[in-house]
Amino acid sequence: MNEPRFTRIVVGLYHDVPDDSIRVAAEVAGLMGLKLIGFFVEEQDLIDLAAMPFVREFRPFGGGWARIDAEQIARDLAHASRAAQRLLAAAARESGAASRFHSARGALAETIASILRTGDIVIVAEPPHPAAQASPRFETLMRAAFASAATVLLVPRRIVRRSGDVVAVATSPDDPTPAVGAVIAAAAREGLVVVDAVGPTVEVQAPAGMAGAPKAVRIRPAGTSPEAIMAALATVRERLLVINRQSFADNVALALARTRGVPVLVLEPAHRSGG
Repeated sequence: MNEPRFTRIVVGLYHDVPDDSIRVAAEVAGLMGLKLIGFFVEEQDLIDLAAMPFVREFRPFGGGWARIDAEQIARDLAHASRAAQRLLAAAARESGAASRFHSARGALAETIASILRTGDIVIVAEPPHPAAQASPRFETLMRAAFASAATVLLVPRRIVRRSGDVVAVATSPDDPTPAVGAVIAAAAREGLVVVDAVGPTVEVQAPAGMAGAPKAVRIRPAGTSPEAIMAALATVRERLLVINRQSFADNVALALARTRGVPVLVLEPAHRSGG
C-alpha cells in the first residue's frame, strides 16, 4: 500500500473566507508536520466591477443608489488581506505549524489552481452563509481544486465536533486511506475507525517513523454505496473522514462533509497523487 506523500497545506484566503477553514488548515498542518501556505487573492472580479461607471450599489438608510467606490474596495481588500494574515499566523502558532503568507491578484479559482502541485492538500471551505453555497465562485473553486493534482480537504459550513475518531473508508485492497488515517489518528492521539468494504485484505500500516499504527476498529458496511457508508457511521463520532476519490464522486464527498458535519479528506488516485 502506497501512502501519499504530502508536503503543504494550501488555503485560499479572500475577503469573506470562513475562519473555520483557516483553523482546520492549521490543525491538519500541525498534525501532519506540513507547511501551511496561505494565499490571499484580491479578486479581480470585484476590482473590475468597481471600475465600471454604470454599476451602482444600494446604500440603505437614505443612501439610495450610488456608484461603487473603487478606492474603498481597494482599501477593504487591503484590510481583509491584513486580517487574513493575522488569522493565519495565529492559527499556525496555536497548531505549531510553520506558515507562509502570499498575496496575488486574479480570479480566485484560477489563482489557487495555478499554485497547486502534487503533494499539496488544498482546503475548500463551504461559504458561511447558505445562500452563497450555490454561488458560482464556490462551485468554480471546488471544480478547480478537484481538477488539480492536489488532495482536497472539504470543510463544511458547520463543524459539529473538534475531537473524536479518524475514519478511513477503504473500498479496495490497496486503498491508501487507512495508512493516511493512521498517521493523522496517531498524531492527534485519537482512535482509528476503518470502514472496511473489502474485508481482511486491507491492512493498517504503521506511520513512517512511528513504532506502530493506532489499533483500528473495523466496521463492515453493507456495501460501498454512499447510503451504506452513512449507515455504517451511524454510531461513530468522528472528527475527520478520509476517502478515496476513485471510489466516490465529488458531490458525494461534499454530501458526506455536510451530513456528518466534519472535514472530509479526499485522496487522489495513486496515478495522480504520485503515491
